[in-house]
Amino acid sequence: MTPIAGRAYGPVIPLAQAMRRRGLPHCRPHFPAVRIPEGRGRTPADGDHRERGECPMFFPHTETRRVALRPAGADDAAAAYEVLLRLGTAGLPVLDVFTQTFGEGLAACFLVRDKDTDEVVGLSTVSAVNPAGHLRIEVHLTGDTAGEISGDVHALTANFAFSMWRTRKVYIHRTSPDTRAIGFGDAHEAMVRTEAILPEHTYFHGRLWDVHVLAIHREDWNTHGVALLEKIV
Repeated sequence: MTPIAGRAYGPVIPLAQAMRRRGLPHCRPHFPAVRIPEGRGRTPADGDHRERGECPMFFPHTETRRVALRPAGADDAAAAYEVLLRLGTAGLPVLDVFTQTFGEGLAACFLVRDKDTDEVVGLSTVSAVNPAGHLRIEVHLTGDTAGEISGDVHALTANFAFSMWRTRKVYIHRTSPDTRAIGFGDAHEAMVRTEAILPEHTYFHGRLWDVHVLAIHREDWNTHGVALLEKIV
């Protein structure tokens, strides 16, 4: 198994202010949650953005035909812990400690559910955006369908980041240089750029691993990301 370069898991920063800016309702104020309105969230002019050279109006989708991202709060810490435990995540504390600090430093946290079975099949997180407009997403998936749904979950999580904040770059850290494993497919793989390699940066399963710092730029998401979402949402 090739590990994802993880973070220290540790309540999640409320999204209420960001949601109000976007005109979206929120619920459960003790952790970020999104009650997505009906429809695709497109304005009548959205389809013409490419012709006009403008940025599209992003909508924070949380579902594709196969998976759904459900906001995770304190009550979901045990389920999130189970996902990370199955994957053998390095540095995972005992459950009590994990529950007490679950979501610290994150702007959003989701459990990934299979829409056919409603089974929890993963965890998806978004870090707080920094002053430069950069943030980091992480996707942890378990089960036999992990490879099949990876593209959907990465796309939903990245799009959420671009939709909710003035995000310039979405970073993904991986121990494999193969960007195809993210799952966007050949037509959209080019939007994932390698920005740096951190040699022997993390320790996992008895060895040191390089960490590959990958980035998705907003200008690439404006074209490739929107086209990808149109296929899967």
